[in-house]
Amino acid sequence: MSLVKRVKLWVYKYELTLGLYMLEPWEKTAFNSIVLLFSLFFVYTCYRWLPSYTSYVVAKSQYYFE
Repeated sequence: MSLVKRVKLWVYKYELTLGLYMLEPWEKTAFNSIVLLFSLFFVYTCYRWLPSYTSYVVAKSQYYFE
């Protein structure tokens, strides 16, 4: 299966799963923009806060397991 077919199949599954196939193009764009925005917020938050939180949890677990 070629790369183009795989991408088309992925897009088809994405639209079918979320019900985007019945929306107008501008509604799909608005929805996908919101999904992208929240995904970027999630990635930024994980990048910014996860390392410090992980070290905090490790330090606390070492304290309690000693």
